[in-house]
Amino acid sequence: MNILKYILTALFMQLVLIAFTQQSTWEYILRTPYIDEEPLDMVVGIDGSIYVGGRSLVLGREYPYKSLVFKLDKQGTFIDSIHFSLPDKWTALTQIISGSSDSFVLLSTFRDLSPPYSNGGLLMNAMNSDLELSNQAIFWADTNHQVMSGIGYKESNGNLFINFAVTVPPSYFKCYLIETDSNFNIKKQKFLTDFP
Repeated sequence: MNILKYILTALFMQLVLIAFTQQSTWEYILRTPYIDEEPLDMVVGIDGSIYVGGRSLVLGREYPYKSLVFKLDKQGTFIDSIHFSLPDKWTALTQIISGSSDSFVLLSTFRDLSPPYSNGGLLMNAMNSDLELSNQAIFWADTNHQVMSGIGYKESNGNLFINFAVTVPPSYFKCYLIETDSNFNIKKQKFLTDFP
């Protein structure tokens, strides 16, 4: 399973590298030399546009991570980008889930700015092909849990299954599963493993 994870990660990084080799994308990166951008996910829209998501950080300053999505055309030319976060939280986009008609669901994790980095959870946003956000939902983890990452899957009926990893004191990693409807209302939720 770990080998498959590394192979998929390498393929994803290769796709991002191909997108970054376009002249206009490099010009965009050079215009923002003080922003560290870390791409974490990528999807292709119905029209062939490329949506890359991740997080950004202004280098050398006390500045929390913000979720980042930028859009490229079929040739890799930069079109537009958005940053978003919750107030006083580190926020990092972990996945872009494709919907229908160039609509997307954005999964981001968030947490406190200082140790022990708890009081976090999962932020969900609906986004259209013009990078406009709507229908935000926030799922808070227990106050002593730290949310590490989240991945999801959208069914044809619009329901979402989201699995995210949380740390539970003293230092256990547990999987938490949420099922929501298309409006992000929780239908079911549970830890997938028992506590020791």
